[in-house]
Amino acid sequence: MKERPKTNFSPELYLGANDASLNQRLIQRLKILPAGTTICPGKLAWDCGTVLSRIRGHLLKLAAEGHVRLSQKGKEVSPQGLRGPFRVSLPTRGESKRVEK
Repeated sequence: MKERPKTNFSPELYLGANDASLNQRLIQRLKILPAGTTICPGKLAWDCGTVLSRIRGHLLKLAAEGHVRLSQKGKEVSPQGLRGPFRVSLPTRGESKRVEK
């Protein structure tokens, strides 16, 4: 049987934070962004001091609860319909700020 390759990721990289603490850090980081701005989940993980594989599940859960918005190619997607790369933002409240000419 082929031996599994070693990775650079060790359990210590997960920082041992509990789920509520990580969710709070994710939301707080998103609140810093200007309204309507999205962020790459990898950058979000980096800013929160963890790795993408750890926060992906948290982001999907937060999106299902309506706390964050997931988008692909500028359009909102549901956590169940998510395939491939995506962006994260806080949900926008009210009407769009786009002005028609």
